Amino acid sequence: MIKMKEIDGGKLPVDLRLKIYEYALLLNKKGLKSSEIRNEILKKYNLLIRKKTIYRWITNRHKTCRQLRIFIPTPSKELSYIIGVLFGDGTLKNERKNYHISLFLELKIEILLSIFRIKYQSC
Repeated sequence: MIKMKEIDGGKLPVDLRLKIYEYALLLNKKGLKSSEIRNEILKKYNLLIRKKTIYRWITNRHKTCRQLRIFIPTPSKELSYIIGVLFGDGTLKNERKNYHISLFLELKIEILLSIFRIKYQSC
């Protein structure tokens, strides 16, 4: 028998994760326990989801859809300005532990920082 590695639900692509999440909730409504749900997901998707992940889903302690933050930009002069400043003088830092993205700027002229704030707030 081939031993499969357990997968954390958060590591899956969003569309697949949502399908499996909805499937797990459906199976739970039918009365299946988390270990049975895990086996059904393995049969249907050939993925071995961690028991802890399934337990959090079915006990409503962790909704997978909360992790989705989809940004759909609307083209504008302000957004173009912000992207230009970011590429010229800025840095983005992605902290995976708490899903925060920080923007760091190194602007030595105060008026440029004021303009950036105005443009950023109007996006």
